[in-house]
Amino acid sequence: ERAAILSGGQPIRAADLPGTVADSPWGLDRLRAQLADHVTRIGLPTAPDQLVVTSGAQQGISVAAGCWVRPGDTVVIDDPTYPGAIAAFEAAGARLLPVPVDRNGLVVEALAEALAERPALAYVQSGPHSPTGAELTASGYEFYPEALAATIRWAHATIGKPIYVTESGIATDDDRRRIAYIDRALDGVRQCLDEGIPVHSYLYWSLLDNFEWTSGYGVHFGLVAVDRSTFRRTLKPSALHFGALARANRI
Repeated sequence: ERAAILSGGQPIRAADLPGTVADSPWGLDRLRAQLADHVTRIGLPTAPDQLVVTSGAQQGISVAAGCWVRPGDTVVIDDPTYPGAIAAFEAAGARLLPVPVDRNGLVVEALAEALAERPALAYVQSGPHSPTGAELTASGYEFYPEALAATIRWAHATIGKPIYVTESGIATDDDRRRIAYIDRALDGVRQCLDEGIPVHSYLYWSLLDNFEWTSGYGVHFGLVAVDRSTFRRTLKPSALHFGALARANRI
């Protein structure tokens, strides 16, 4: 989907995938070219050979750690930060040096002190990904269901194609917040439909409490709880709520 957005809505076809995965270990050449063009147009001149396409942020961070971090090296990280980054740098043997974040971003004085130690790498996130002072989910991301409608509007304005929401949900142990997330996210979908945007599906992530690559079974996205010792499934109130919305054809 993201590839189609960046390639002007043209789908990536099987013929574009020589072999099994890509033209090179660095990712699909056509996609890297489109990404470079996109980033250049928004103000950062970039060539395709400067880009590596990964399967996600976690792999990207792990690749960076493998390239630039050796056991015992210091890595500066923002605090709070993405838990998966901590795991990747610790696996590389790094010594982590956290720099606090306030509502204005990284505390500059603390960052200057950290950089004086000449770290091998500094890992920081943009404000939207490290929303200090906001309600966070169990995964460390901001609780902001309205982001879905904003993403739908942007995607439709960019490619002019029907939109399929294939993954929308949060990690939380407070099922009341999951219900609130679903209601607010669906309100946004309804607004998009009223604006004439062809949203063809909404799939909640996920049905079951699943295994997450960076968190294992430690975070809970599911509408249905799973007992890992007996595999017994138990409907949460959010499952019944979501089912009622579907039967009523709310959107």
